Amino acid sequence: EATMKALGVGLGAIGLVEIEVHRLPSGRPELLLHGHAGALASSKGVARLHLSMTHTAISATAIVYAEGE
Repeated sequence: EATMKALGVGLGAIGLVEIEVHRLPSGRPELLLHGHAGALASSKGVARLHLSMTHTAISATAIVYAEGE
């Protein structure tokens, strides 16, 4: 949901399987966009997406911001 909002679209505009969270060797999470999600980001001039995540046993929070070229 945070990724969709960063791209300026609502929940359901992008399939959740098109948004992948990948953990770098450093432990930092990064977002990989596939299919329509990647095309949408490109069409909006998004060069990078930045992700911050945290969680407990009962909740999770993510913040995503989009950086232009």
